[in-house]
Amino acid sequence: MDISSKPIHKLKRPSNTIIKKRKKTITPVWVLRTASILLIAGMIVSGTVFKSGFGRLCTLGKGIFSMTCPLGFLGAAFASRSLLPELWLSVGVAVLLIILLGRFFCAWVCPASILHFIKTKLHIKTSQSALWQSRVTKNEKISSTAVPAALTTVDTESASKKVYPGVAVLVGGIVSSYIFGFPVFCLVCPIGLTFGTIFAAVRWFSGATPGLELAIFPIMIIAEIFILKSWCTSLCPMGALFGLISRLNIFFRPKPDQKVCLGARGFNCRVCEKACPQGLTRAEIMSGTNEKCTKCLECYEKCPAGAIRIKAIQLK
Repeated sequence: MDISSKPIHKLKRPSNTIIKKRKKTITPVWVLRTASILLIAGMIVSGTVFKSGFGRLCTLGKGIFSMTCPLGFLGAAFASRSLLPELWLSVGVAVLLIILLGRFFCAWVCPASILHFIKTKLHIKTSQSALWQSRVTKNEKISSTAVPAALTTVDTESASKKVYPGVAVLVGGIVSSYIFGFPVFCLVCPIGLTFGTIFAAVRWFSGATPGLELAIFPIMIIAEIFILKSWCTSLCPMGALFGLISRLNIFFRPKPDQKVCLGARGFNCRVCEKACPQGLTRAEIMSGTNEKCTKCLECYEKCPAGAIRIKAIQLK
C-alpha cells in the first residue's frame, strides 16, 4: 500500500530504513545566532562609546577590514548629495559578503532577529514530533510521485503573486533622504533604535539626565516587531535591499534532499515552512534559490528527517 493512502496520524513512525533522523545539534542554532549578534553589538558599542576602533553605528571593523551598511550609505549619500568615496571600500566589502552569504545579516547580525525569534516562539511551537501530530485531509492524500509537481505548480504560483512592499519602503526612504537632507530611515531602523537605546542607557549610567529616547526607542522597536507583524518579512527596506543583492548569491543555500524530504515522499510535512521566520512556503524552501532566505538554519535544525542540505554552491 502506498504510504500516502493513509492519514499520517494512522501511520507508524518510519523506521531507520525509511527515514534517517538527523542527530540533534549540541548547541541550538538560536544560541549561536544570539551569540553572534551580541558579539557584533559589543564591538559597535565599544567602538562608539569607548573608541576602541572596532566599529561604530552603521560600520563594523577597522580600516580596510571594515564594512558599512549599504542602506545607511545610500541614505547618507542622497541626504548629503555626495558620492561619499571614502565609504566605497567598506560598502563594497558588505556587498561582497551579501553576494557570498545572502541575507545572513538579518539573522546573524541584526538585533531585531532576537525579538523576532521570541515573537515566533510565542506564537508557533514547532517540534520534531509535529509531523506525527498532524492530520491529512482527503485533498492532501496525494501520491508521493505527484507531490513535487503539485508543490511546484500551486505554491510557486501563489508565491509569485506576493507583493514585497519593502522595496517600496526602500525607495521611499531614499527619496525622502534626498528631500529632507537626512537619512530618514535611520529614525525607524530597528538597528539604529536598538543602539540608540543602548547609548541612552550608557549616558544615563554615566550620570546624565535620561532623555525621552530611553522610553521612545524601545516602544518603537516593540511596535515594529510585535505589532507590525510583517516588518522583518516584508516591510524592512534593509531586508529588501539585501534581498535584491542576494539574488546573485549561489553559495550556502539550504535545500531539501528530494530523496529524504518527507513532503516530497507523500507525507503532509510542513515543519520547515512553519519554522521559517521569513514565512517561506515549502515550495520556496524546496527550490533552494529564494533570495529572502536569511540562512538562519531554523529549517535545517527542525527538519525531522534531516533532509535539509547546505551546499557550498547551489545553482538555480
